[in-house]
Amino acid sequence: MKKIVLTLVLISAIHCKAQSPIIDIVGQSGPIINNAYYKDVNNVLNTFEGTWQSYDPLTNSTLKIVLVKKQMMSRVIYFEDVLIGEYQFIANGDEVLNTLNNINTVYPTPYHHKIAGNYMFVGPQRSPFTNSSANEIRVDLHFTDNCGGGITIRKTTVNGTEAIEFLRVSLQGTIHAGQQPKVPIVREGFYTLLKI
Repeated sequence: MKKIVLTLVLISAIHCKAQSPIIDIVGQSGPIINNAYYKDVNNVLNTFEGTWQSYDPLTNSTLKIVLVKKQMMSRVIYFEDVLIGEYQFIANGDEVLNTLNNINTVYPTPYHHKIAGNYMFVGPQRSPFTNSSANEIRVDLHFTDNCGGGITIRKTTVNGTEAIEFLRVSLQGTIHAGQQPKVPIVREGFYTLLKI
């Protein structure tokens, strides 16, 4: 019985140490603090959770994204809350990529998901959107397809329906002699996805 109690005390002590200090991730910058927990204190990331979808009749393409918040994910020397996601892209009726089944996969790091991140901005500074407000919160996320890159997302509404807007940018990388440049599966640009 003493061994069980001692084990529980040690686990509690390690668990508490791993959460100290707790730092709000909104607007966080600066050096990483060992054993810190970079927490979504006000649950801002929760507002982005869900299934979001857009359809572009000009290209006959559909983009569906599922976003889920994960809490206290280990980053080896610190912990963080992070938004992860997977997506499906259909072009001209053909499914080009579908990773939606991986949304519940537990990877060694959340950044193995096709979409992941938690870097937040508040207000119109450095906003790629033309009508940003002083209270607007945007989140930068990694977005991986054959080019990699990222997206910046924000919440909005379209005709009373909850939606997200995002800007997709890709990282083309270095092109070596004889190689063709990689074209992103999800083209660069602005998207509006409705919650479904």
